[in-house]
Amino acid sequence: MVQNRIMAGAVGINTEKVDRYTYGLGCGIAGVAGSAFTMIGSTGPTSGQLYIVDTFLVVVFGGAASLLGTIASAFSISQTQSTWSSSCRARWPRCSRCSRSSES
Repeated sequence: MVQNRIMAGAVGINTEKVDRYTYGLGCGIAGVAGSAFTMIGSTGPTSGQLYIVDTFLVVVFGGAASLLGTIASAFSISQTQSTWSSSCRARWPRCSRCSRSSES
């Protein structure tokens, strides 16, 4: 339906209904993620600042249309950050990037 809405409607798919269900599913997943995030820590106006760059990098490197690419990208970026944090903490104990990642 994403590639050709008119053709999807021509073969009998109710595109407006699919839009509503997709929007509802997305809102539900966002709500569950939000409630899970509040279990980890407190929320406020700046709650997502630590995560926004990382999630943007995952989508850019993995590709928005490729689920396997996104998963591989998330894994490789997280491993790189973990390795960097460990080596950074060993060499520079007062590194601001490492102290930020060790708090979470």
